[in-house]
Amino acid sequence: MNPFYITGVLFFAFYCIGQTEPTNPSINVDSENILVHCKKTCAQVHEIKYTWVIKNFSAYDKYTQREFLSPKIRALTTDRIELDLRLHPNGWTGSFIEDVRFNIFTSSESIVKEVLADCDVSIINHNKEVLLNKHLNSIICVPVRKDRWIENDLTLCSNDDFFQRHLLQNDTLTMLFHIKCFLKPSANDVSLQPKIPTPDTVIVKNNLSENFESMLNNPEFADVVFITNGGNFSAHKLILAARSPVFAGMFRRKDTKNGKNKKIRINEANMDEEVLHAMLKYIYTGKCDNFEKLADKLFVAAAKYGLDGLRKICEEELCESLSVDNAVRLLAFAEKHHADKLKSRVKEVIANGLLAS
Repeated sequence: MNPFYITGVLFFAFYCIGQTEPTNPSINVDSENILVHCKKTCAQVHEIKYTWVIKNFSAYDKYTQREFLSPKIRALTTDRIELDLRLHPNGWTGSFIEDVRFNIFTSSESIVKEVLADCDVSIINHNKEVLLNKHLNSIICVPVRKDRWIENDLTLCSNDDFFQRHLLQNDTLTMLFHIKCFLKPSANDVSLQPKIPTPDTVIVKNNLSENFESMLNNPEFADVVFITNGGNFSAHKLILAARSPVFAGMFRRKDTKNGKNKKIRINEANMDEEVLHAMLKYIYTGKCDNFEKLADKLFVAAAKYGLDGLRKICEEELCESLSVDNAVRLLAFAEKHHADKLKSRVKEVIANGLLAS
């Protein structure tokens, strides 16, 4: 069979996998945004327009007052949504070098406790001229939780800009909010309910991921073997190269040891057989097991082999596992491996723990 045909078929198959790593910088398939878009198009939309005026802003005490809380705001088209707005002039942790941030929460009286929302927020002067504008997509609004960091903590501007660029007019801060809330349809809204297949409906299962996992577990057509202290793992150079630019460069260099030989020895301290198998499964299927147990080691492996999607998943898992008990260890990990999001979350947890003590 023509080898170019086989190559084309495999590349097309990887194009169809939902979590394939983009190899062309001009093409960026964001499966999370696609999912959010689908949620929005299948939901009811309720708009809220609200003007928040905070007078006598100079009376604000930077040392004691950490936030401003708005009155309850509601959508005119439904009584199921009630929101709170919170403004943090010195950031969530209360330190004086952070950005100005704000949050949108569902209030404790809101019937719907979780709302997906888009938000336009502007700061205006007394002539209604816009001094600053932000547009934020796909905010998850939930009730405030004091036992952990705020997941929808959103940056408005820098602290210096807020206090020095004349955003405060006549000692008054005026903010305009235009919020679109997306709700799942109610049970009696038939038009937006998923259709139940009839007996004549043909349902085709997309088992591409399972097919590629079977390839990983079958060494019959493999052309490279990874060797660890705990075992050997067969794989396919074409698949590895399609998913990882690091593997692609490794196999492209025909004059190197890894390019010539079928066997590759893995000597990294963080890459034992369990981590290697989990990484290979992600490469082949876009899925991974044991995230809770292996997130830190997989993060390091993903960074080494250019698997940005796996790296982001592992960082999210580490953020989810954050607590006061492991914050110091994870801060050292984040500093060493340049995990900026994790580092930011750890600092918030540490600061909140110190403020609460």
